[in-house]
Amino acid sequence: MARKWLIRIAVGLLSLGAFTFISLTIIGRVANRRLETELAAIREKGEPLFLTEMAPPPVPGEQNAAEPLQRASGLLVDETDEESTSMESLREDPRGCSDEAAEIARNWITRGQPALEAIEAALQRPGCRFDHDYSSAVGLLQESDFGASDFLRCADLLTTRGSLSVRDSEVPAAFDDVLHTLRLARFASSDPMLLHAMVRTACEEKALTLLHAALEREAPDQERREKLLAALDSIDIRGVFRQALLGERCFGNSMFELFPDDRDTGGFTGAMSSAGAGLQMLWIHLAPTPFIRLDQARYLSLMSEMIDLSGRPPFETEDDWEALERDLDDKPWYALLSGFSLVHMRKTHEAVEAHRARLDLARIALDLEHAKKVTGQFPDTILIPGTESKRGSIDPFSGRDYRFRRTEAGGYIIFSVGPNRGDDQGTDGRKDRYATGDITWER
Repeated sequence: MARKWLIRIAVGLLSLGAFTFISLTIIGRVANRRLETELAAIREKGEPLFLTEMAPPPVPGEQNAAEPLQRASGLLVDETDEESTSMESLREDPRGCSDEAAEIARNWITRGQPALEAIEAALQRPGCRFDHDYSSAVGLLQESDFGASDFLRCADLLTTRGSLSVRDSEVPAAFDDVLHTLRLARFASSDPMLLHAMVRTACEEKALTLLHAALEREAPDQERREKLLAALDSIDIRGVFRQALLGERCFGNSMFELFPDDRDTGGFTGAMSSAGAGLQMLWIHLAPTPFIRLDQARYLSLMSEMIDLSGRPPFETEDDWEALERDLDDKPWYALLSGFSLVHMRKTHEAVEAHRARLDLARIALDLEHAKKVTGQFPDTILIPGTESKRGSIDPFSGRDYRFRRTEAGGYIIFSVGPNRGDDQGTDGRKDRYATGDITWER
């Protein structure tokens, strides 16, 4: 009797093993076909698939801003909580902040002078290429000697100095620091990854805050105005975002390609661990390869859709994003990695478009200030004869012109309706990241 049961158990296990083998073989073939279809579609568009294809071109040493920026990193001065609060107060309102806050910021700038000199040396160089390893996804995870936080701290140095110039009525120097910060921001996205693109937008936002404060004091001279407009016009933020998404897709594809051989080397698991993805880490170790390949195909498909949407304004893509989010929510049981990787992409797209609107408003404001300098008063419309204000003046959230009106105080307000698509009459929505309110520029 015992022998019969042993035979039955053995036959059952063999049958289960055979069934599992056949099932995984069939699933593997389906997964490979889906994956090859996605890869072929990307190749047909002429888009990159692997990180090595995204590596920035080399920059000769004497032309490379990376070396002096890395030197600046070692010279950056840590700020105390009091200094941080004082500098934030100064940058938000250079003329209205307290004398004590301004003096604290001034002392910090004095201590940071060696770092400022290194930054200025970097800005004289035409290119920037950090020594990142694009041969593998694991290598790219290793941060260089100059990281995202260093870019932001350098931007803080430049814009704090510029804010002090505004306070001291040395406004031309403040306009120069706007230009310096915009150039620094361009170097931030020399590596085509989403993190670097968002650091670039953060640096540019700091420059726009300084520009707004400087314009409150006076309009720039013709030479600086032309330089400022040229710098703003050169910012193709949608192009930067698209390039970053291409880099992210290559990064994700390279990470998936670690399977099955390298799932235990620490590259993928290290990345997921740092992101707090415990369930995903368990799946990495236990999942049969065919299911990983199915998830890889899904990841590439969804990323390709996002890349296509990244070049279009929100007023055109609202329905498409909602459909894509439904696809993300209605995920197959095996799609733990792709689902984890693609969250918040719509919010990121909206943040990029909000930044694009701010850049447009800054260009229009420069023309309005120039018109007042020439005629003695602000115009009643943003369609100013002899300027190019109309260029880029379509609100990406409404598809219509930016809102504009004169204020009772003799100034003006221009605004975009922002991600909530509602006209909030120019109420500034920056504090809650435009969940409510508008994207504004007020004088």
